Amino acid sequence: MQPSRAWAGNRIPAGPPNLSGTRGRFSACVIGGARSLEYWLRVWHRCEVLDGPMKAMCATKQSRQILADFEGCEFDLRQKMRLKKAVRDLLVRNRVHVLKTSAHCFPHDGMTLVCILAESHLALHTWPEKGLVNVDLFLCNYSRDNADKVKGIEEDLVELLKPKKVSRHTVIRLS
Repeated sequence: MQPSRAWAGNRIPAGPPNLSGTRGRFSACVIGGARSLEYWLRVWHRCEVLDGPMKAMCATKQSRQILADFEGCEFDLRQKMRLKKAVRDLLVRNRVHVLKTSAHCFPHDGMTLVCILAESHLALHTWPEKGLVNVDLFLCNYSRDNADKVKGIEEDLVELLKPKKVSRHTVIRLS
């Protein structure tokens, strides 16, 4: 399928609109209304425009998910508020967008801390009695390569928690 002449040259939008549950935003992208809304939805959704910015936006990209166990942590894992603030600060320092942070505290002083990020998520599961933290970090690469941010966050977590041993697995994910 070829793009309409109205979309040629510099008139191609920088990227697809956010169509998930947002009525009305898409209509602003249709120039002159020459084609039906359904036609343009198919073009955007199926990424049938073969040149220009659309191709880059629609390409499947690889992202890394880090699953790690931090054993023998020197950080006092019973200090939940300190840990929560330190994790939020290191995420901001690594230029990720924290949308929401939620924590659940367990009777044995353990905690599950989940940070929902615009880029994806960070989950920490603490076991203070064992000095253990399970880490699940995923930043998708949909609109930009976040590999450096993943590396920076992981290094900052190691610096913060000071584990004696790190067992790390990397999972390649598609986004």
